[in-house]
Amino acid sequence: MTNSDQSGGGRFAWPDFGGAVKIPAAMRKPGAAQAAQKEYERGFDAGRAAGLAAAAEEIRVLKDRLVAGVRALEQTRLKLDAEQQSRLSELAHAVCSKVLDIELTTQRHVFDAFVRAGIERLDASAATVRVHVNPADRPLFEPPLDGVVVEADHTVPEGGCSIRTDERRVDYDPYGALDQIFAEMQRA
Repeated sequence: MTNSDQSGGGRFAWPDFGGAVKIPAAMRKPGAAQAAQKEYERGFDAGRAAGLAAAAEEIRVLKDRLVAGVRALEQTRLKLDAEQQSRLSELAHAVCSKVLDIELTTQRHVFDAFVRAGIERLDASAATVRVHVNPADRPLFEPPLDGVVVEADHTVPEGGCSIRTDERRVDYDPYGALDQIFAEMQRA
């Protein structure tokens, strides 16, 4: 039975342990509870500071890894963009070359336009204007243009022409011009 049962007052009373609980000597001194509380708070603060420092270091390491990952991702994106841009440029060049092939082999007026532009550029008033073309292109000039002598010339690239008078010469290579345009685009 406890003390409260004996007194009949219904109030709580501490049980009697018969001296089995020993209070440490440090706690029996005056102000010991306040000292223990201060030690607890110092330990808590030190633990908290150590935990925050450890967490800050983990966050720093994770942040560095994240930054490195983002940089690697950006470099990969730039590399892929450059590869895609190069592939797109190659595709555009192939399409332009094919269109040029079709135009040059099926449309005589395209060759006529090259020759007329060359003659105007020469500002030739010469009696004889000779147009040198690749032998593969020679059939496109049948019948020849008025006042123009068409000659087959292996040194002229296919699809091109060289317009000549006795004094001057103008060469035109549409495939070379196309290659030059795409080379300049890739350098930009």
